[in-house]
Amino acid sequence: MRGITAVVALLVGVAPASGGELALRLEKILADPCTRTANHCMVVKSIASGKTLYSKNADRLMVPASNIKIITSAAALGILKPSFTFKTFFRHSGARSGGTIDGDLVVEGRGDPHLVSEDLWLMVNELQKRGIRRITGDLVLDDSYFDGEMFPSSWKTSPTRRAFEAPMSALALNFNSVTINVYPATSKNEKPTAAIDPQTPYITFVNNMRSSGKGGSRITIDLKPGKGGGESIALGGVVRAGSKEKTYYRSVKDPINYFGQTFIGFAKKAGITIDGRVRRGSYDKPLKEIFHHTSRPLYQQLMDMNQYSNNFMAEQLVKTIAAETAGNPGSFEKGLLKVGEYIESLGLPADRFHLADGSGLSRDNRASCSVIVGLLERLYTQWEGGPEFITSLARMGREGSVEERMVSSDRAIRVKTGTLKSVSALSGYYPLPSGDILAFAMIHNNLPCGNGDVLALQERVLTEFDTIDDGNDR
Repeated sequence: MRGITAVVALLVGVAPASGGELALRLEKILADPCTRTANHCMVVKSIASGKTLYSKNADRLMVPASNIKIITSAAALGILKPSFTFKTFFRHSGARSGGTIDGDLVVEGRGDPHLVSEDLWLMVNELQKRGIRRITGDLVLDDSYFDGEMFPSSWKTSPTRRAFEAPMSALALNFNSVTINVYPATSKNEKPTAAIDPQTPYITFVNNMRSSGKGGSRITIDLKPGKGGGESIALGGVVRAGSKEKTYYRSVKDPINYFGQTFIGFAKKAGITIDGRVRRGSYDKPLKEIFHHTSRPLYQQLMDMNQYSNNFMAEQLVKTIAAETAGNPGSFEKGLLKVGEYIESLGLPADRFHLADGSGLSRDNRASCSVIVGLLERLYTQWEGGPEFITSLARMGREGSVEERMVSSDRAIRVKTGTLKSVSALSGYYPLPSGDILAFAMIHNNLPCGNGDVLALQERVLTEFDTIDDGNDR
């Protein structure tokens, strides 16, 4: 096998590298001005032999950005299990007569991180199929599965309300965010159009944009409190006629009201009337169950979370872990404690990581490359949870946040990215021609260069992996 690998490598003009030669090549790459003065760690390990092929600052605690999601994913699969599902319960108070419920419709959320508009339509359709046409009382939304803390304490949210820092809630919709689509006019004499998704009574939408015939587009998004506890979104600025369509995502201020108002809007379109108002609350008295909606299993949800690095989903998982293991209400504090305990139970040292959130948005997180690679190594050999974790990672050049990276490679390189200002991380699995799999982690902090520069450097590192001679020193 070693001879075949050597021939293949020589045919493409690169000599196969032993562990020592690999180290020299990687050191040369890391001497690049982009990383020479940066704080970084890197570990490359053969899963087949267990040998560490390269190690630099392996135990140094780094800001890992979204590489923290590797830890969150491992804990979720280990604690909740791959087939875990999130349920949303529909019950009612009072009596039902024909198509009328003379009481409240009570919706209890259990933290579903991927409940989207299509799911809401299915819920409304389920009520309609069961013959329900009118609710004389209120729409009561029970979010007691989680506590009232909507953000990890270490987060520093911005006033722009980007979707990647959306608030958490046990009853959530569309990752507690809305989509704004801007469509340029064909002429400078026409007004650009815009739409919001989902269309919901919670949002009052105002379009104050105008068109121009030259220059770039400059769009402003102004979010303010709206009517009935909702929000107002006003679009302003200039859109160049004939330019490309643009899409923006913004988080909502009040997730429960957003869910409720959107639900009422969908119900109205389906011919179901709710006479009362939307209110948060729970019932001590027994209720009559109508049905419950079941989410996709956890392992499928992790594919969306990891491949697109969804912060909201990761934090929802942290609170769900807390609620399922320590009881309601689930909190960030209890969830992070349980996640940390699980990682330690795998034999990974507690002093090699520190969790401030589950997504990696907080700069107070810390993780070493040795912990990340150690976790990747253990997950690769786990019978339950291992395969599900591996397939949750994006394949470079094919999907998710790395769809446009290393598109020329025919390798199924599965990775998790991590990006914050002056921080970049890339960890995952690299298959060698020999059939061996490398577990690797590289985390860079205090970067003096731009994001594009460090991404190119990371890809140069991965290219060197193909020169490894069966993952062994010669």
